[in-house]
Amino acid sequence: MSEEKSSKAEKFIEYFTAILLGLTTTFGALAAYYNSKWSGSSNENFVKSTISTSEASAGLLTSLNLSIIHRMDAITDDIYYTEWKRNYREKDPDTSYFFSMMSPERQTDLVKGTPDLAETEVYKKQKADGDSVQLMLASCDSMFKVSENQMKVAQTEGGTGDDFTLITVLYTIVLFFAGFSSLKISGRLKLIYIVCAVLVFGVTTFMFFQLPFPK
Repeated sequence: MSEEKSSKAEKFIEYFTAILLGLTTTFGALAAYYNSKWSGSSNENFVKSTISTSEASAGLLTSLNLSIIHRMDAITDDIYYTEWKRNYREKDPDTSYFFSMMSPERQTDLVKGTPDLAETEVYKKQKADGDSVQLMLASCDSMFKVSENQMKVAQTEGGTGDDFTLITVLYTIVLFFAGFSSLKISGRLKLIYIVCAVLVFGVTTFMFFQLPFPK
């Protein structure tokens, strides 16, 4: 009678171990697959973040260069204007030369004799140049923020992928314990392996379903 009970218990353990091995293999494969998906998405967002940072940096450099160029053009124009005024008062022959070296906007203002500074072509051009640089700087700032968000997403997804890697390792440990329980060993030792396998499987499966699955 005791041998019959022992035989039934061994068969139950064999069936239970087979089911446990099947579930562990399935969940382990899923965890490995989800890890690859999250890692791939993380790498993709990391590349996007790097590209956005490069574009924003290039745009910032262009904005600063344009700002310097506009400022130098304005200073150069003021110098030619100052020289033109002095030569004009002194009736110097170089007056026409300095007039030709001034910007078209300055020449137009002198020809029209516009009294209001805000209405001069020079003022309008300088304001338009300044506004365009500010728009470029605002666009660069926006791109830097996009890059920062993409990097945060990449780091989060990378962390999730690492969690699934840990789960894959834990399921491997379950396979280890379950595999040993199928060997021809004493019943008590076999039970210990089964209990360890079930405990690790339960904890790991709980962790598995706490993590977000990739879309």
